[in-house]
Amino acid sequence: MFNQKDKLQHMLVGIVISQIIAILCVLFLPIWTSLLISLAISTTVMYGKELVWDKWMKKGTYNIKDFYAGLIGIGYGVLTSLFYFLV
Repeated sequence: MFNQKDKLQHMLVGIVISQIIAILCVLFLPIWTSLLISLAISTTVMYGKELVWDKWMKKGTYNIKDFYAGLIGIGYGVLTSLFYFLV
């Protein structure tokens, strides 16, 4: 069994990180480039946290499902940013 609250936290962090990066990038770059950069950086940060902080440094519990929950949040954040930029 896995902790639902933990997965929800990873989703919310994914949404926030991806939207902040997209908003900062769109100030200087075209929309599609901003969204791709947001997707790439957010995914790297999310997996980096799981790999470095949880697995290598043993500061938490490494769980690939946390990364997947973060990816869902990142996808939602990028899509909502896209809709916001196009409207």
